[in-house]
Amino acid sequence: MPAPKKSKRFGHSAAHQKLMLANLASHMIISQAGAITTTEAKAKVLRPYVEKLVTKAKHGGVHKQRQVVSTIHDKDAAHRLFADIGPRYAARATTPPWRASSSCSSRPRSGRLAGPAPQR
Repeated sequence: MPAPKKSKRFGHSAAHQKLMLANLASHMIISQAGAITTTEAKAKVLRPYVEKLVTKAKHGGVHKQRQVVSTIHDKDAAHRLFADIGPRYAARATTPPWRASSSCSSRPRSGRLAGPAPQR
């Protein structure tokens, strides 16, 4: 796999960026709410990454599943993606609107938290 495109590296190398995005994506897929807490900058980079994985899950197949496992390195997350999430969006022409939640009480050192508006 080639090096990631020149985007936000978040102060680390390309290898660290790949692993960080893979971990964030697998946690988002496994979470019951379909949402995680992260910064806005990371959420902006993560969204197209996860949308591509969901698109692969929509089409299904063994080859696509192996591609997803090689990308996110988590068989449980890949299974949930192909068994639950992919079929849900198979009839749609677009991928789902992923979101990152801001329900965490601790604030990150830099950047704002991303997520839906708080419910009143």
